[in-house]
Amino acid sequence: MTPEQAVIATHGAVHDVPAVFMLHGSTYGRGAELGYEGIDFYTCGRGAPLGDVDADVVAASFVFFSPTYIRGAWERGASVESRAQAAVSFMECGYGWARRKLDTENGGVMASTDLARLAELLTVIVDTASPACAPLFGAHRAMTRPGVHDAAALVLHLLDSLRELRGGLHGAAVVANGLTPLEALSIHTPHMVPIFGWTEPAPVADPSLEGRWHAAETATNMSMARAFAVLDAAALNELVELCARLPTAST
Repeated sequence: MTPEQAVIATHGAVHDVPAVFMLHGSTYGRGAELGYEGIDFYTCGRGAPLGDVDADVVAASFVFFSPTYIRGAWERGASVESRAQAAVSFMECGYGWARRKLDTENGGVMASTDLARLAELLTVIVDTASPACAPLFGAHRAMTRPGVHDAAALVLHLLDSLRELRGGLHGAAVVANGLTPLEALSIHTPHMVPIFGWTEPAPVADPSLEGRWHAAETATNMSMARAFAVLDAAALNELVELCARLPTAST
């Protein structure tokens, strides 16, 4: 298996597993308990590894969200808890979900030994990947991780890091291919346009824009493949097999 094939085969796990905890009702509930409004916990918790920065820095890192929306959520969340604590609060929601849903000892889908091996493989990729064009990946990688004996939580943390790597690389590829973030969002996931805070009408899709989006997706896979290339073919096969066993639906 080539690195690019492994990137494509694991895309569901890298994107969807962290998304499950981000969208889970218990995460929203925890945000409300802490005092966040609506989905501000998502914005503040996800962006918090960047530090106490201006909202434009967060918007630049998120890429596809309306900067106006990001500013409102980021500034509202500043009074709830420190940025450092927001990062911890948000990730703890992910760790709790992972311990319940991934480890068979708690009713999950994978044995602890398999989770530990998956964490080992993911760690190699995360620790050697370049943070170029992916500032949120660099910030997330610098966070304190769960220990190796908390393999379910560690797998979630590492997948989230890779999700931020892909997000940054994809954002760069989208812009390099002549698309605005709103155009890219309108082509790929138009139903997310209002959820991502955009109030202006979505651009009308046309074949040229769709072609640019597919070119950006191909470029993203190629860039991610450079990070995955640190593993040999056997390890990549193992990575794909283990990731295929992870849940990718909201549960």
